[in-house]
Amino acid sequence: MNWQWLYIIEALPAIVLGFLTLKVLTDKPEQARWLDTEERAWLARHSRRSAQTADHAQQGGSEGGGVWAALCDPRVLGLSLVYGGTSAGLYVLGLCRRSS
Repeated sequence: MNWQWLYIIEALPAIVLGFLTLKVLTDKPEQARWLDTEERAWLARHSRRSAQTADHAQQGGSEGGGVWAALCDPRVLGLSLVYGGTSAGLYVLGLCRRSS
């Protein structure tokens, strides 16, 4: 019976932080009391600009580039190479270990 208290004790911080997050986080940057006035204004401008860029790209604008532009981005290709290399290496190690 005592081991079941472990689940309750482990869950309490997550529950408390969940309710705290609901209380502290706001829907809009303008409502964030923990930010300075300048920070709120910058964040609101940046958020509006990002939304406009996303709308423009979604409507077929030249800035977004679409899926092919994202897939041909050097950063995406580099990260794909890193992921593929680590996955392949782990599979090789796993298969070598089983066969011996």
